[in-house]
Amino acid sequence: LEAEANRVHEEHRQEPELDREPPPPLVTIGDYDDAVKAQLAKMQLESEGVDCFLQDENINRLYGLASIALGGVKLQVKEADAGRATAILGLESETAGTTGPRASSAQTTTVVSLVLLWALAVGVIALLVYLFDSSR
Repeated sequence: LEAEANRVHEEHRQEPELDREPPPPLVTIGDYDDAVKAQLAKMQLESEGVDCFLQDENINRLYGLASIALGGVKLQVKEADAGRATAILGLESETAGTTGPRASSAQTTTVVSLVLLWALAVGVIALLVYLFDSSR
C-alpha cells in the first residue's frame, strides 16, 4: 500500500509538459499620460480585432501624474500588428516603438520638476523632525 501511495505521489509531483509556444514579442506603439486615453485607444484597437495590452496602467492610476516620470501608460501590440495598429489609431511611426500622444516636453518637465520638489520637501520635513526629536 505504501509503495502504491509513493508511486501515485511521484506521478502527481511531476510537472506536466507544456506544449505552448512562448507569447509573441510586444512592441510599444504609444504611451499616454492619461490612463483613460490609453483605455480608449485600447478599445479602438480591440474593436478592430487587434490584441493589445496596457503596461503600467495601474501605476498611473495609483500615482497619477507622477507616473509620467516612468513613461506613462504604454500601449503594446504584437510586432506583427504594429503597422496596422498605428494606422488604426492614426499615429505616425517615426521610429518603431516610440510613438504616441505624449504631453509636450514642457508639460512633462513641469510635472517631473513638481514631483522632485515634492520629494525634496518631504525629505526636508523628515530631516527636521529627526533633528527636533534627537535634540531632546
